[in-house]
Amino acid sequence: MVLRRTARAIFGTIVLLVSARLLFEHYVRAKLAAPLFLPATDLQNQTGFIDPSKFWFVGNGYRGIQFGNFYQPASHYWALQWSEAATFTAAAAALFGLALWAMRRWRA
Repeated sequence: MVLRRTARAIFGTIVLLVSARLLFEHYVRAKLAAPLFLPATDLQNQTGFIDPSKFWFVGNGYRGIQFGNFYQPASHYWALQWSEAATFTAAAAALFGLALWAMRRWRA
């Protein structure tokens, strides 16, 4: 409704959605629940590797001079899901309000 052309609106929606998802995945999610760090020396326990179903692997890197893996434990799953859902619901409500404003303003 803001762009007033169908092709531009579809393209704008795709660009905004992809950029919002990438922004959320790489920057915002780490601020909602800070990932934990597991040093590379602790990756194995006595029986072999740690069960990967109990955590969500975020990436590897350095904390200070120690190399290891960053992960989100399974206990953070629902907190992250509800926070992300609330953020995108608020964004949808704001965009709906913008569409209503545009429709009332540009009505001929």
